[in-house]
Amino acid sequence: DFRAYKEEFRLFVAPFDIDINDVPTWFQMEAIELQCSEELKAKFSSCSLFNFYKNVIVPSGQFPSLIDNALQVVSMFGSTYRCKQLFSKMKFSF
Repeated sequence: DFRAYKEEFRLFVAPFDIDINDVPTWFQMEAIELQCSEELKAKFSSCSLFNFYKNVIVPSGQFPSLIDNALQVVSMFGSTYRCKQLFSKMKFSF
């Protein structure tokens, strides 16, 4: 049941919109650092979700917990198409 992974999905889809108090303690410092970066916010707004992770977050190596969460979420789906479909729908429900 995907509802059990709601917070992980939310963290993946909207890392700049989450409340720091609502994220797991293992991610709080990274979330604060991420949300304080105007440069990363601008890049997040200007590209697709997948390109943000692929071209910005992963190469930086700066946010290992965020990367681990993203890999875990993406690996739950059999294809990129299904994953994009789900997160497209989720953007409208948060």
